[in-house]
Amino acid sequence: MTLNQAFFFILTIQIIGLASLVGRFVLACLVGARVDSVWIFLGRARWEFLAFKTVVVSVGWFPVGCGMKLLDFRETSRLDARMSPRRRILQQIFIHAGLLPTMLGTSAVLLTISLWLYGEQAQTLQVTNVREESFAHHACIERGDVLLKVNQTEIQSFEEGQKLLKEASEPLELTWQRRTGWVNFSTIASFQEWLDKRYEAPNYIRVELSSEKEQALFYSVEEARSWLNTKNLAGAQAGVSTTATEFSVQWDRSRYAELGVGIKPFSLSSRLVRHGLVDSMRGGFAYTGVLFSLIMKHSLNLSDFRLSFLDLTDELTRFVQEVSSMDLISWVRLLAVFCVFWAFLNLLPFPGLALWSIVVLGFKLTTAIPAGMEAGTTDA
Repeated sequence: MTLNQAFFFILTIQIIGLASLVGRFVLACLVGARVDSVWIFLGRARWEFLAFKTVVVSVGWFPVGCGMKLLDFRETSRLDARMSPRRRILQQIFIHAGLLPTMLGTSAVLLTISLWLYGEQAQTLQVTNVREESFAHHACIERGDVLLKVNQTEIQSFEEGQKLLKEASEPLELTWQRRTGWVNFSTIASFQEWLDKRYEAPNYIRVELSSEKEQALFYSVEEARSWLNTKNLAGAQAGVSTTATEFSVQWDRSRYAELGVGIKPFSLSSRLVRHGLVDSMRGGFAYTGVLFSLIMKHSLNLSDFRLSFLDLTDELTRFVQEVSSMDLISWVRLLAVFCVFWAFLNLLPFPGLALWSIVVLGFKLTTAIPAGMEAGTTDA
């Protein structure tokens, strides 16, 4: 990890912590809980000041970590005689439970900003397989080909591409893009060197192993490396495309009712789709839901956790790198991913996380509560 990467990593963690802290502080104010102090950064306090007339804010010297402390029960009871131990515990449960919507909401806001300022890459259809004796087979369409236009209408989304193929007027002119100019490598060492130094997105990478029935085709270095690390590369043949060519075919649906291909979404790095603020908000919340369900699905796959975790890492990496390598917008997306991941982690029953605190506080509700009980510290 370079110094620059370490800096961005620490900054990312700190921003997520601050978002969590702000969320808990707002929730505490909403339920009427009295906040005693807020600390930002670790170490001995270098600055202290009073906020909202009663909250002591201290800033340490080491730029990691933050948290807040509620007033203890005795002090709260002195200031508010109506405050019972039960009500105080219910307040804390509400604050911990609010962490999930707080972090998911933060992710949605960050993704809204990303979509509004930058837009998103257009998506189209990519061929995953071609059926024998189909129209695609006779038109020489190959696996990896990407559909760009239907009757000169540029495709902006995967759903739009599917709709155009079904509803566009006849005859259908389909414009495809194919990766060409393949450079083949005699040794794996030279292939790995090319990937390290000369590969340029969005060129394709193909690898053929004697143990596999067909060539493996990849669309990013990360995806290829993840697969290669699990294989025996003895006798492998590899190649990388360097150019792209376009070609068009006429599809007569009276003769061939179906195109005859398997398809999947494919992002076009050269084509951006711009959104207004309202559409950006819809997209931000939708993407947050997708990310959360993606993390839930892969993380709860206990049958093969390691493989599932690697798949999740690949999908999240592609999501972040869709916008570019490491500019401001991709960093904003990375922040959004970390917010969703932190929300998921707090659903796990581990000490220090939200669900654990809720379980402990719930247990206290069902047992005798000492009159002098003190509230703990909530950390972010």
